[in-house]
Amino acid sequence: MLRCRDFLEKTKRREAYIASRKELHVYPNRTKREVEKIIISRMVFVRLASRDEAFRLVGECPYIDYFLPDRAKERERLGRIALATVPQQAMDDLRLAIANTNPAEAIEFSDEELKCVGSIEVVRGGLKGIEGGYIHQGRKDYIVISLGIAGNIKVQVPIEDCVVRKKK
Repeated sequence: MLRCRDFLEKTKRREAYIASRKELHVYPNRTKREVEKIIISRMVFVRLASRDEAFRLVGECPYIDYFLPDRAKERERLGRIALATVPQQAMDDLRLAIANTNPAEAIEFSDEELKCVGSIEVVRGGLKGIEGGYIHQGRKDYIVISLGIAGNIKVQVPIEDCVVRKKK
């Protein structure tokens, strides 16, 4: 995946993003090394100018087999299945959440639909500005960032830093 990102960024026309962060890994022989941990496996987010560029990219890049299709949308004029898109606000929230959470805190990816109790907005702390769904599991509070058809990201947040709006 990291090779794919590097290949795409070399072309300068494309911005590629892999949901990953640096973490300290301790090996069995007690050596420590900082490694890049991938949070969402097998998924590279690519900003493209057009849909046609996406189909050309599959042929150009040896690391990409296909793009995630959105079968709920109608086919395009050439009969191609529409590609799944992620709103820019959701991508900004995802990047902010990964950059500003402690590596000890879990960021979980889920490709299934999560049932949110209401909506939540973080108003203080490192995650300030993120909006999403609200889930309370066990004794922990989570914000859910929806990536559309690609899935959801669940991030633990301190509830005292948030404004919660219940569903009616």
